[in-house]
Amino acid sequence: MKKYYGILIAGLAAIFWGLSDTMADALIKIDHVNSDVLVSTKMLFAGLILLIYAYFKRGKKKTFGILTTKNDLGRLLLYVVFGMALMQLAYYKTMTYSDASTATILQFTSPVFVILWISLVTKTLPRRVDVIGLIFALVGTFFIVTQGSFSSFSIGPNAFIWGMIASITSAMSILLPGRLLKEYGSIIVVGWAMFIGGLALSFQHPFWQLPKLSTSGILLFAFVLFFGTVLAYFMNLASLKYTKASTVSLMDSFEPLSATLTSVVFMHLKIGGFETLGIILIILTAFIMAYGSFKEEPL
Repeated sequence: MKKYYGILIAGLAAIFWGLSDTMADALIKIDHVNSDVLVSTKMLFAGLILLIYAYFKRGKKKTFGILTTKNDLGRLLLYVVFGMALMQLAYYKTMTYSDASTATILQFTSPVFVILWISLVTKTLPRRVDVIGLIFALVGTFFIVTQGSFSSFSIGPNAFIWGMIASITSAMSILLPGRLLKEYGSIIVVGWAMFIGGLALSFQHPFWQLPKLSTSGILLFAFVLFFGTVLAYFMNLASLKYTKASTVSLMDSFEPLSATLTSVVFMHLKIGGFETLGIILIILTAFIMAYGSFKEEPL
């Protein structure tokens, strides 16, 4: 049951991320919010919210203990720089140089790096179910964001480079905080990572550079901050306590799914045959990973 719970909350986190992607895209297009300012602002305030919660829930000693232990602080800073902050910036940079679809498909190659890293560390071949689930998820995502046409996937060098950085740092954001999560819990680790990363980015892109938001813009930003950042990251990292990192990474396939469905409802996006097939493949990924939780067979 614990494995199922881990799969469930990882999937829900990905859904919230997908919804948040749509809301952030609307913020940039409707209220003309600079993507770098959006990243620094949401990280700073989301981190602060989590730390305040951790202070009252876990106490002062536990909340600040991660900063007073040299080795733990070093691991935290590695996670901030090469995971949390760089991943956020790289994803939005990819979107800036291309579009949301390109950014999504490039970032979603991150399970490849997760599975390869785990196989390298454990000196074992990937499980058959990991490979099958990865193929289903990647093909499904490809169909959704390109409508099944290779000709529509055309990107420049800047988009490709930032997209690969987003992919690698997305994998690192899953792999790096493992030990810290066991010692301090996801709320404290994610809270400090977001707050420190947001604070550092604010020197270049402070939150007061946000333009005056419309009423809808305020609601969109609130969703991105609470559901797409605070809750999604908490659920994603908390799921690592119940299931493997490779499983959590593959469940990210629900991000493009939820983003597509939200775009259909709110942005009047039309879905064709290839997009429908992609949605079916991504949903099947959840069943494949649930089945894989019972088997540990090598490829």
